[in-house]
Amino acid sequence: MPDNHAFRDSVRRALANGGARETLRKFAADAERARDAAYQSLDFAAIRRDIAAIRAYGAANLEKLARDFETSAKELGAIVYRARNADDANRYITSLAQDLGIEAAVKAKSMTAEEIGLNRHLEEAGIAVTETDLGEWIIHLLGEKPSHMVLPAIHLSKEEVAKYIGAYLGRPVEPVIKDMVALVRAALRPKFLEAGMGITGANLLAADTGSIFIASNEGNARLAANVPKVHLVLAGYEKLVPTLDECFRIVEALPKSATGQNSTSYVTMVTGNPPYLDSYGEKGKELHIVLLDNGRLDLQKNADFRPALHCIGCGACLNVCPVYLLVGGQVFGHVRMGPIGSILTAFTAGASAAKDIQSLCIACGRCKEVCPAGIDLPGLIMRLREDLADGGNFTERLVLRHFLTRPKTMKVCLSLGAKLQKPLLDGDGYFKKLPLPHGIGNVLAPPGLKPPLSGTFKNIEQKTAGRCEVALFGGCLVNALYPRIGEAMVKVLNQYGIRATYPANQGCCGAPAYYLGDKKSAQKMARAILDAFEKGDHEFILTPCPTCTAFIQNRFVDLLPEGPLRERGKKIRDMTVDFTAFIAGIEKEMNLLKRIGIKGKVTYHDSCHYKRSLGLADKPRFLLAKIAVTREMAEADACCGFGGAYLFKHPEISGALAEKKCGAILQSGADTVATDCPGCILQISGGLKREGLPIRTKHTAELLAEYFS
Repeated sequence: MPDNHAFRDSVRRALANGGARETLRKFAADAERARDAAYQSLDFAAIRRDIAAIRAYGAANLEKLARDFETSAKELGAIVYRARNADDANRYITSLAQDLGIEAAVKAKSMTAEEIGLNRHLEEAGIAVTETDLGEWIIHLLGEKPSHMVLPAIHLSKEEVAKYIGAYLGRPVEPVIKDMVALVRAALRPKFLEAGMGITGANLLAADTGSIFIASNEGNARLAANVPKVHLVLAGYEKLVPTLDECFRIVEALPKSATGQNSTSYVTMVTGNPPYLDSYGEKGKELHIVLLDNGRLDLQKNADFRPALHCIGCGACLNVCPVYLLVGGQVFGHVRMGPIGSILTAFTAGASAAKDIQSLCIACGRCKEVCPAGIDLPGLIMRLREDLADGGNFTERLVLRHFLTRPKTMKVCLSLGAKLQKPLLDGDGYFKKLPLPHGIGNVLAPPGLKPPLSGTFKNIEQKTAGRCEVALFGGCLVNALYPRIGEAMVKVLNQYGIRATYPANQGCCGAPAYYLGDKKSAQKMARAILDAFEKGDHEFILTPCPTCTAFIQNRFVDLLPEGPLRERGKKIRDMTVDFTAFIAGIEKEMNLLKRIGIKGKVTYHDSCHYKRSLGLADKPRFLLAKIAVTREMAEADACCGFGGAYLFKHPEISGALAEKKCGAILQSGADTVATDCPGCILQISGGLKREGLPIRTKHTAELLAEYFS
């Protein structure tokens, strides 16, 4: 678990805030529907390819784009300053305001200004700053930080907002959104006329024309840019885009991904100073642009993390992140929040600021699925986790380095554990109440599992005439807790005339260590897989665990050193196939499933890796529809909260996600929930047990074996 007790307390408080959780839940549901509708008639994949290419070029050429933009903007009368860091930017902007005699400034929402703490610095210099975005104004009023990059006060209900506005105005305010907006607008409009400086951020900067794009829904950014005599733009280097045309391509996607709108209400494009206007006085209007580095150029130089600069700032990754929707940006963030915030924080505020928040990522992959720039955010967070790894706590080091990396040791320990745990199990195969933190003890042993638990399968080698021979990779949970899944796999394979073997001394795939940032342990596990599976006559390696499959297919080879070992590893990778997908392919040829043979109704839970990493969601449904009456649950692909070591690292969040999943299963009316992930079986069966729900949790392989019984 994270070492920061204050951080853990903030997580608990957020989970206990039912009002905020419900507000975020409703927002997420509405946002996802709106986003889907906005992209319905468009080719999202093509848009994403275009944006990814534009942003990749920009991220690789920041210095060139900065020079081009500076030249273009200066030719049109703008003054451009390049700030090295937050202190440099604050010093320059504060000195500029003082030199110009500015006493009051109006400001449109800007995450970059939040990043450097600009408001505080100006106010300490005696310059009054008024936030003019409604959400940001409320947050500033409360002295809080934003909870979302696009919607800073999304965690607050309209009743809470009415209370805060009423306190500011000194009279009761009804929680009617339209009326509250009108009240705040009336209170803020005079501020634009009184201010000597308007401060805005920028969504995009066109290097070829020096143009500044500002998207907003309230019109306040346009007023801040145009009404005061001085317009100051603060933007990070990542906002630079090569051409004006490419800016328009990104602007097309930005509101669709951010809020589900086809277009924001206002897209303001500022290109140089406007023509001379008498109202600005002798010198006319002034446009000052501050380009901020503050770690961005270091990020650009780091090839592993450079894709984070592709972000267009839409916040779509927050809108679908199951953890963010539970705890909000006040917890899952520093200045920028959620998945992308974890990466940007590490470079703009330092690794220590990112350490706790990155641990909240459960690696479900939803953020990658919706990102309009195609950023592999889970992959970047895992890479960051590797850099931040400090060896973990004692338990993590013991399990990862002295247990999972040694298959023989693991086998002996499991056999011993099977005997020792017998007095601790209740009649349903669950551990009785144990003195473990946060009440996680009752999900460690699955229902119906009786001791002893064997670390190996007995009689697993089947001498049957076959179409081919396969080797089975059980993975930690099947080997340790669910040998019945392995036995079911063999039974099903027999029905299709396939011979199966279970290579000795196989251990962990390496995913738990990798996801905790312990690359060295993962490398040892990769070598063990190589040693266990490269011998034999098998044509395929079948796994019942999507985490293992995805890890071996996508990460395994990179853990091996370049040269002969890596080439040998590629053969293992190419032979590794998901069990259910393998059976689905053969069933299409042989058509052995010809009747409804499973009693009751079956619903299906998509594990995160199974659907997103492997893209196999249709395979089990094809098989289950042939043998059972099926019912689709709501949000079938919502994370159940297992996440491997996440269950132990953040048990409260894991439990809350499990509770939500169990509710969806109950609403489906099913008697059995099927899934293709042993980890999800462990998590869901524990949740159903806690809720007292008599619903079976089965691997697809088990239901197929039941059909053939």
